Order: sequence, then structure tokens, then C-alpha cells
Amino acid sequence: MAQSEACFDNYQWVNYFLHTGHLHIEGQKMSKSLKNFITVQESLKMYTSRQLRLAFCLTQWNNQMDFKESLLQEVRGLESLFGNFFKNVRALQYDIDAGASKKLGTLERELLTGLDESKNKVDEAFCDNLSTPVAMKCLAELISQSNIY
Repeated sequence: MAQSEACFDNYQWVNYFLHTGHLHIEGQKMSKSLKNFITVQESLKMYTSRQLRLAFCLTQWNNQMDFKESLLQEVRGLESLFGNFFKNVRALQYDIDAGASKKLGTLERELLTGLDESKNKVDEAFCDNLSTPVAMKCLAELISQSNIY
């Protein structure tokens, strides 16, 4: 850290440093001796970088992560949920940019209130031991609320 700060003339290179527990694969600690070792490069051939990031976000940083098929199914579902949400947002943004005007009604105000509540919940989750699983749950709930809208 000191070398990076000096090299890039940066007073504070990082704000936080986290060290996680052992990675488990299908319930067993990953190790070369058990022959269940996988490198990042090998995992990127099977999963996207987004899927790997989401898998890590769904596990509390100070808990062991069990890299198994059920986790990856949850990740794929979450990735699809987020992907569809952003497609819808881009389409709505296109409509707005094209001049379609829409006044805020009761439903829109409820959705904006839900957005504010989600922002607060995510902030609280990050302030509470950097709880990314709780933050991801809050975001998924917000997306579900917007899908209902």
C-alpha cells in the first residue's frame, strides 16, 4: 500500500481492507491437495465476471463462501433480474429523451418513496459490517417493486 501511495502520489490508496475466509467448493475447502482447486482464469471460462462478482456479493465478507451450483443458480437469476431492469430503464429513458412526458401520479410517488427507502437500507447495510447480501436483497426488492409498477 505504501509503495502504491508513493508511486501514484496518492495520500490514501484504500479506505478498507477485507480478508475473507476460505473458499469452499461444493462443501469442501478449496485446495490443491483435494484436487478441487480452480483459478480465476478457469472460473472466467465458465462464468462471467459479473456472475462471479454477484456470487461474492451474496456472501458476507467474513463468512466462508461455498461456491456451489445452487449459489450460481441464484446468481444467474439475480443477473437476469438486474439485466431486465436496466433494459426497462433504458427504454423508459429513451421515451423521456424522445419527448414523452409523464406526470407523477400516486404510483410514481410510491416508487420514488421506495427508492429513497432502499437507498437508506443499502447505506445501513454497508455501515453494518459491509453487509453486501443485505444490500443486494434491498436492491432486488426495489426492482421487484418497480416491476410491479
